[in-house]
Amino acid sequence: MCKTILPNVVQANDENETYIDNNNLQECDSSTDFNLYDILDRSERMKIFNRKVNIEKRKQEVEIKERYVEIEKRDIGFNERDIAIKERDIAIKERDIAIKERDIVIEKYGIAIEKHDAAIKERDIAIKERDITIEKHDIAINERDLMKLENKKLLKYIKTTLTSQRKK
Repeated sequence: MCKTILPNVVQANDENETYIDNNNLQECDSSTDFNLYDILDRSERMKIFNRKVNIEKRKQEVEIKERYVEIEKRDIGFNERDIAIKERDIAIKERDIAIKERDIVIEKYGIAIEKHDAAIKERDIAIKERDITIEKHDIAINERDLMKLENKKLLKYIKTTLTSQRKK
């Protein structure tokens, strides 16, 4: 098998550019099978090699971009999860507010019932006062009637005593 004659690739640190070290080429053993590189001259081999290097660099760049895209997708997932958590928290707060509003309505209803009960008690007291007033009125009428009766009896007694004394 033939060893490929390829230049050594050296990566530059400044601009991440790749350049070819033409002084160190690998040797090819001509006793082995036919290889495309055997029929190409040095400049064509360099072009092929440079294209392969560029393709490999682009593959690496694409892989890096894919990793960044995956990271961004993951971050979007985290953001969506955080948003869902915030929405859930808001829903819980809204539920708590609704519960407090319901409790306030229940309290107001309780106060309204207490006011109604107090109004009923006031009405019952007013009815009792009216009944007492009616009883006092009835008593006053009875006392008047009794006085009339007593006056009649007294008058009758006076009449009878006067007439009986006159007859004597």
